[in-house]
Amino acid sequence: MAILAGGGYICGTQIEAVIQLNNPDYVPQRWEGTLLFWAAIVFAVLINTVFGKLLPPIEALMLVIHVLGFFAVLVPLVYVRSVPYISHMTSLLGAGHPLESPHSPIMN
Repeated sequence: MAILAGGGYICGTQIEAVIQLNNPDYVPQRWEGTLLFWAAIVFAVLINTVFGKLLPPIEALMLVIHVLGFFAVLVPLVYVRSVPYISHMTSLLGAGHPLESPHSPIMN
């Protein structure tokens, strides 16, 4: 019971936070949080009971989205960087300071 209530509360709170981020004039009311809490619980119960046959395709879709998202973050981090790390460190230290490793300034 506590897991169900905690999950509904966290989901409702996150939805309310997204609304607050997108609308700075929004003032949350307690009843709206309760309504979002119950909506999250009803949605979870409906998906698991009424639409149980749709769970395998939904889970497969979520797997594909997570794998594509992983590579969507990894590719720019690895291949689309403008300055290599070591030359960036030497430019931060100033001209003429040799580096033995990226951690040399920390250890000196």
